[in-house]
Amino acid sequence: MNVLSTGATLYATYGDPARALELATLVVESPVTWHESRDRAAEVLSRTLLHLDEDTAAAAQERGLHLQLEAVLEKELSGDTE
Repeated sequence: MNVLSTGATLYATYGDPARALELATLVVESPVTWHESRDRAAEVLSRTLLHLDEDTAAAAQERGLHLQLEAVLEKELSGDTE
């Protein structure tokens, strides 16, 4: 989950706040997330919510709630940006 919270930070920093919000939501809501990763992801959540309109943010959070951890890790670690 450290990788995903770091990924969320990078997406937020480099211009994809919706993807950042998806990953941060996954990290925050996952029962296997350690406290430090959850805190980092929660910070990304609060920051990115400031930069997205309400509908876009709600849609990104909804997608994040339905992400499958293994699939996300595989995609993010492979460098697949599609």
